[in-house]
Amino acid sequence: MKTNKNYSLTQKIQVARRWDAEKSDLAILSKDADKYIRRLVAQNTNTSTMILLNLSEDKEEEVRAAVAANVCATKRAFHILASDTSPLVREMLARNVMITKDIVDMLYMDEDYGVRLKLSANVSATKKALDYLAKDEMPMVRLNVAKNPMTPVETLRWLADDKDKEISEYATARLIGLK
Repeated sequence: MKTNKNYSLTQKIQVARRWDAEKSDLAILSKDADKYIRRLVAQNTNTSTMILLNLSEDKEEEVRAAVAANVCATKRAFHILASDTSPLVREMLARNVMITKDIVDMLYMDEDYGVRLKLSANVSATKKALDYLAKDEMPMVRLNVAKNPMTPVETLRWLADDKDKEISEYATARLIGLK
């Protein structure tokens, strides 16, 4: 695929979805006018890190969100996305198990409930983030912290006294299971 001008939408979709697509083809498709094609390229784990970095600044939210979810994106792309104005982009990043401690530190106090909810379930969340999220005003965030296998024992003890019965019971059950 030297240029994408002569290919149908169906052909572009097929190439962009292929796990073994040529990086050069994905690079061409990353510049396609159709945001759907660019999103498929951003989702593809065979897309080069440089293309993912470029797509992390795409004008379309759904393309940036796809980069945020891609486990092959670089720390540099993650840094750009952690400051994105779109809650959807930050939510997708908060779900990504490949985020590093510094990215977690940028997200755990996010004003958006969805970002905190996704991060509280992520096994990459740090002790500091899980401790903070265990005190979140939203019960589902605290429940995710209680369910997160990376939550420290002392945080589970805190959650065992939570005012929400489901959270306290889940944390208590986890503590019993750790004995």
